[in-house]
Amino acid sequence: MGLSGFGIGSRSDRGVAQGSFFCFSSDPDTLVWLRDPSGVFSTRSAYQLVRPTRACSWAFSFFWQSSIPRKLSFFMWRLVNGQLPMDDVLKKFQIHGPSKCHCCVLAQLETMEHVFSTGQLATETWAFFEYSLGLSASAATVRSRCVTWWLFPVKGKALRWLMRTLPILILWFLWRARNISRFEGRKIAGSQVRALIIHEMRMLIRGHFSSIMVPCQWEDLLEALAVVRRALTATAVRWAFPPTGCFKLNTDSCATGRGSGGGGVIRDSCGRLIVAFADSFGCVDSLQAEARALLLGLQLGRQVGVSRLIVESDCLVLINCVRREWGVPAGIRPIVRAIRLGVPSSHQFCHCYREGNTVADSLAAYGAMSGTRVVFTKGSQLPTRTKGLLALDL
Repeated sequence: MGLSGFGIGSRSDRGVAQGSFFCFSSDPDTLVWLRDPSGVFSTRSAYQLVRPTRACSWAFSFFWQSSIPRKLSFFMWRLVNGQLPMDDVLKKFQIHGPSKCHCCVLAQLETMEHVFSTGQLATETWAFFEYSLGLSASAATVRSRCVTWWLFPVKGKALRWLMRTLPILILWFLWRARNISRFEGRKIAGSQVRALIIHEMRMLIRGHFSSIMVPCQWEDLLEALAVVRRALTATAVRWAFPPTGCFKLNTDSCATGRGSGGGGVIRDSCGRLIVAFADSFGCVDSLQAEARALLLGLQLGRQVGVSRLIVESDCLVLINCVRREWGVPAGIRPIVRAIRLGVPSSHQFCHCYREGNTVADSLAAYGAMSGTRVVFTKGSQLPTRTKGLLALDL
């Protein structure tokens, strides 16, 4: 087929070692930090190395969220871990004194469960919001109340977010009411607490769902959130013809039980096949297989005399690494260096969706299954499935 020199060890690929993907250039050697995929040392990865690892808490995931103010997240962490300075907690540190809940008409001992769940103010506040949402909670503890809210089935993204956030706001304003009553001597009625909770919820909704109007009344607010649906847009994705005078290279990789493979195809501005290839790479990860397939496609393009080439791959990480937009992971650094050395300025690297890369995908699967390298210069030589996909792109 006139392509017997196609491969890593061809003479046209100066600086690339025979039978390998390592490129020996004038770049100085650098240290590689194996604890980070980029190979660059970071304090975060070092911290993950030395800190004692524990299982992630399911409950913590509900209040450590970007949509919840950090002060509320830290408050919930202290509440769940029993770190709030309440009378029953202070007794554990041998700090004894008269204990009285200032939020209730009748004198009661101040405990965490009383202030946040079973007390008069807490019961009224929880009952109001639970009734409006159709939730019947007979829970007696703070944890069980929160779990009941978080697991309550509702439809719609906005209402699910509300069921996650509202219990945190209720607990936060119950805590504020307790502090104002105890340290400022001012009683806060249940209606005031509910109004503060609704006002804060409206502020959070405006920041999280900027596309909806936020009513003032609680019932109207629930109705507005109930009709919020995620906007779905459909976009037709297919292979696009390159401009006149240009060629397009599509590459992809595939992983099977036998190992990894790669494939690619070069076509002209009319969609005609110039050359295609499929190869087996053995036991390598998907990113290395993507990089090897791209390098082989570029080498093949040079051998057939393609000058202006648009390179497409559905691997966004690889494309951004080649374009120097992202840091290069240590595992593909030699391959990316070899790609950059042999790329003329006329080449363009673009990311594409998998639906527009079906021909290269089928060739990669063929290479992984065949276990050898195959080069195709005619459409009649292609595997049957690849022929059909090539015809569908026209």
